[in-house]
Amino acid sequence: MTSGALTAAGYAALTACLAVVALVAWRWPGLVPRVSDVVQHAARTRAGQLVLVLMWWWLGWHFLLAG
Repeated sequence: MTSGALTAAGYAALTACLAVVALVAWRWPGLVPRVSDVVQHAARTRAGQLVLVLMWWWLGWHFLLAG
């Protein structure tokens, strides 16, 4: 399997997982927490704050500066 096919398979698996989570959240509201609730819970600790800052840095670096 080439690296391109492996990457495409990974993105397809990620898309399928996100579709399942979206369907579960639509079918049973309240079962899947909102993103704002998850971020708020993570920001309660210093380690969570560090992880959030690193995630924002990584996203900014890859999508804003490298684009």
